[in-house]
Amino acid sequence: MEIYRDGKLFDTVTLDADNNWEYFWKDDTAAEWSVKEIDIPANYTVVTKNNDKLFLIENTYKSDSSSNTDSSSSTPDSSSSGSDSSSSTPDNIPQTGSLNWPVPVLIGGGVILIVAGWRVSRKEK
Repeated sequence: MEIYRDGKLFDTVTLDADNNWEYFWKDDTAAEWSVKEIDIPANYTVVTKNNDKLFLIENTYKSDSSSNTDSSSSTPDSSSSGSDSSSSTPDNIPQTGSLNWPVPVLIGGGVILIVAGWRVSRKEK
């Protein structure tokens, strides 16, 4: 695999069973990232999907001799970032993570309940 940062080659990585077909990297810059599979076997179609943080590369075997490797043979550009770069059907990878908006709401609700409980206990004395 070739990894590109802002359209320029950043790293070349080999994915295999030894690394569980995965590779992780960290970069703190706000760069545009893309990946490209190299050395595609005959009769395989490569589909690359991403959501700006996760890239999924699917190789599909085609039993006939016509393979579709044109989409993965060009140098990645910014048009392939953040979208499905070679699939005809859009399949988005879900972006997961924690939501931050409930935190202030829950804190506010907790403060209101504490104050209400304090007032009730104060009136009972």
